[in-house]
Amino acid sequence: MLPFGGHLLAVDTDSKLTVWEVETQEVYLPIEFGANIFDVSALCHPATYKNKVLLGSEQGALKLFNVKTNHLIFDFDGFGSSVRVIDQSPAVDVVAVGLADGRIALHNIRLDETLFTFKQDWSVTSISFRTDGPETMISSGTEGHLAVWDLNKKRLLGQMTDAHRSQVTIASCVVGEPLMVSAGTDNALRTWIFDQPDGLGRELSLRDGHSAPASTVRFHGADGEWLVSASLDGTVRAFSAWKDTKQQNLGTAGTMSRAQAKRTHRDLDQIRLPAVVAMDAGTAREGAWDNVVCVHDRSPIVTTWTTKKQRLGTHQLLHHRFDSDPRLRQAVAVSVCVSACGNFALIGYSSGHVDCFNIQSGKHRGAFKDPAVVTEGDKATRAHSASVVGVGSDALNQTVVTGCAGDRLKFWTFKTKKIIRTLDVGSPIVRMTLNRDNGLLGVALANGAVGVVDVQCRRVVRRFNKAHRAPVLALAFNADGHWLVTTDAIRYMKVWNLSTATLVDVLRFESPCCAVSLSPTGEYMATCHQDRRGVFLWANKAVYQQHLPLKPLPLDFEPAVATLPQSAGGSEQAAVDNVQVMEIGEDDDDDDDLDADETKPNRQQIAVEMVTLSGLPAPRWAQLPDMDLIRLRNKPKEPPKKPKAAPFFLPTVATLEGFAFDAPMEADDGGERSRILTAKRSFLEPSTKFGVSILDADTVEKRRSAFEALKGMGPSAIDLELRTLPNEALLNFLQMLVDVVRLRTDFELAQAYLASFLKIHRDALWSLDDAQLLPLLRELNETQKSAWDALDDLMIENLGVIQWLKSAVL
Repeated sequence: MLPFGGHLLAVDTDSKLTVWEVETQEVYLPIEFGANIFDVSALCHPATYKNKVLLGSEQGALKLFNVKTNHLIFDFDGFGSSVRVIDQSPAVDVVAVGLADGRIALHNIRLDETLFTFKQDWSVTSISFRTDGPETMISSGTEGHLAVWDLNKKRLLGQMTDAHRSQVTIASCVVGEPLMVSAGTDNALRTWIFDQPDGLGRELSLRDGHSAPASTVRFHGADGEWLVSASLDGTVRAFSAWKDTKQQNLGTAGTMSRAQAKRTHRDLDQIRLPAVVAMDAGTAREGAWDNVVCVHDRSPIVTTWTTKKQRLGTHQLLHHRFDSDPRLRQAVAVSVCVSACGNFALIGYSSGHVDCFNIQSGKHRGAFKDPAVVTEGDKATRAHSASVVGVGSDALNQTVVTGCAGDRLKFWTFKTKKIIRTLDVGSPIVRMTLNRDNGLLGVALANGAVGVVDVQCRRVVRRFNKAHRAPVLALAFNADGHWLVTTDAIRYMKVWNLSTATLVDVLRFESPCCAVSLSPTGEYMATCHQDRRGVFLWANKAVYQQHLPLKPLPLDFEPAVATLPQSAGGSEQAAVDNVQVMEIGEDDDDDDDLDADETKPNRQQIAVEMVTLSGLPAPRWAQLPDMDLIRLRNKPKEPPKKPKAAPFFLPTVATLEGFAFDAPMEADDGGERSRILTAKRSFLEPSTKFGVSILDADTVEKRRSAFEALKGMGPSAIDLELRTLPNEALLNFLQMLVDVVRLRTDFELAQAYLASFLKIHRDALWSLDDAQLLPLLRELNETQKSAWDALDDLMIENLGVIQWLKSAVL
């Protein structure tokens, strides 16, 4: 593609050049060349050549074309090799043509004459010229190197080796600056500055991501800002969900350190461990020692990492049995878990072993052994007879749960490593995850069923049969444990409400989701997808939308395919469209255009004896009684300072003699001015629309209307209205609250308004001499007590039933 003034030029795979009107988005001119005759591979607009574009082809020929008149201006013979890139040089009429055989020809298109030619060892992928003074040219190639050429001496100035880990797709110099930006297929964007004595550049800044598809991701920390992810390129990275510029590459792991590899003359690629396929992290001892453990593909070695220092840790966890026992040479680590205390790492292996390591020292601290699992020549050293696909520990380090590729879940005591109970789930386990906050274990089975196990009671509490029609790839709980998210190999993601045992949301992607994690704050969900290098961040509409209907869905519900954002190309509007689909809970039906009132849950009172809430978010009313404290906290620490220099324009006033400077009011006039302002305020009160309406509220309908007006205001506006209420309106305001509490509607708003009102006007109520005040306060007290007692009795009853259900053995 090539921007061309108010037009956009694009060439498709059939060698068809299309000229688009950007403003109208209509096709201005289509030009077909034919891929067999002239397969367009590069295009460039020569400087000062109006309405003309220079085209390069796979056949090696060039054409100068007028895209306004659709006329061929000149047909160049070519260079005998496929044209890969054409770039305009600082000299008019001269362009640089990069070829597939590594040649770079500086060609005068007006004279059809090649001035001179450079040659590099790899195919040319990009060319750019510096315009800040030095007459140099930079070229890139398929091997990730950058070459700097001296145009005056017509020779190679130097080479910037390994600028990228793979092919450089583009290198572009900034106009008039000693800067260059390069991008490559390694998913890295680098900025270079040319300030070296040898004329070569050095790396100034770097923005990069995973160069291979991401394999696993998880949120780290209680605030939900950071994500830790790993990919098939072997790197572990930390990303910020709040600010995309805050990211860190923790590096890659190897069988030995870089220093040891250098001393033994070993290649870094040879000592690098395979890609990370599973990991777990803890925050309890993050500042003391390593807190992330990673499982590598087809390797028994488990590595430790630290997010505090943002690098590879100090230990590689491996039991000596895997080196000494020939029968275990093929065993690999499969699953891992960091204990809640942050001191231990639990590792499950394909051989059925489960080991416990101390993360601080890296020493082995025991193995979980089931006496019932004995193999030939083995003395009961295994926990399972099959591969351990999942391992987890509870929040108090009392219980450890392990699941194997067979159909067994086993519960162990953490301290003694002895088995407590074995649970047969009826089908091989493929995935499992533990929510420490509520002690629920999510288990995915090979038959497509998904179950939830109570770790404390050691029994199945939820089971969704035929939840998926394909193997489950990932599952995760949300922060409060009410939702369980599962994904499968046929691109579905399903959200299960555990309280109601229903399916509440279904998403379908373009690529299967292989890893999922939900933030501790409930705002975001992070996913990794097969054959996608990015970590995708999704917004939870249940957090941001006030009324989100999550109606139960059938198991065979078919949603529309959610389009994943692309890493390159696309317009601004396409990017916006991609963001719009990234929302959990979005209904994919065609009824999304219905009015908001049709999807909003019914907030009307079901029965007069029931207490009904307003449904407004807590920030609208919860802080009302403490607004004065909030203002005090937000008050500037230092008062604003007077400027040392007088302003250029001084205030003036008109006098009989002309204009004079406006002198400030004398200090002794302060008392008189204060008295005048107080009199004006008393005369103007009430000054707000709400104050006028509450003074005139002599009927129930008027008082209800005033309450609705107050309900639509923000916290600061409500606080202002309450503080500016005149004494004559206090009785009507109290009567308004009596009406609302008696109806038992908007109950939490009435409580917040009453608390704030009494805090602000308690002195006025105490000194107010009105015969109607005392009976009104008694009525408010009785109405309030009646409504609260009914609600309190129901809450105590429900809490008692819940406590009994939690402790009873059924």
